[in-house]
Amino acid sequence: MSSKNKNLSQHKTTGISADSEYRIAIVISEYHEEITANLKKGCVQTLKKHGVLEDNIFIHPVPGAYELPFGCFMGL
Repeated sequence: MSSKNKNLSQHKTTGISADSEYRIAIVISEYHEEITANLKKGCVQTLKKHGVLEDNIFIHPVPGAYELPFGCFMGL
């Protein structure tokens, strides 16, 4: 999908509602960890900024991109 705003780091946070009781799973590839580690860090920081408790954020690492969809079922 294309976007007029190419820098996705600049976004409006109005209308984002979070709850301390949300439980969020992050499935992340271990391949190219120098890139994905920063993506994970930013994701966790953003979730915490909006009120999600750190204990309710679950990180599920998978070996590569092919395994990402399968990693989504780990917590079910």
